[in-house]
Amino acid sequence: MSRASYFIVVVVLGVVAVFWWFAKWFLVVGSAMEKDSAPGGADVSGVLVFWGVIFVGILLCLLWCLARAFSPVRRDSVSLPTQPSQPQESQKLATPDEMLAHLVKKP
Repeated sequence: MSRASYFIVVVVLGVVAVFWWFAKWFLVVGSAMEKDSAPGGADVSGVLVFWGVIFVGILLCLLWCLARAFSPVRRDSVSLPTQPSQPQESQKLATPDEMLAHLVKKP
């Protein structure tokens, strides 16, 4: 993926993380109100831990994508020249028949 793609993923994960954080906050407030309103209210601490683990996972993915988005561009080995420049110079001096001689199949 390109650096721009990673940056788009970072933005999307940031929006998801913010939504996830507020959803967890509403869950905590709702749980606190439920416990206050009725004796022996429901215990949702396991759900909160589950939501917290998912939130941390989202943050780790966000940080990984952010690091990939701002990492320096790697050079591919394909872009490096594989042959020295001297044979190219000798081909420039050759006649058109000599340049095409390597294409002829020999019996």
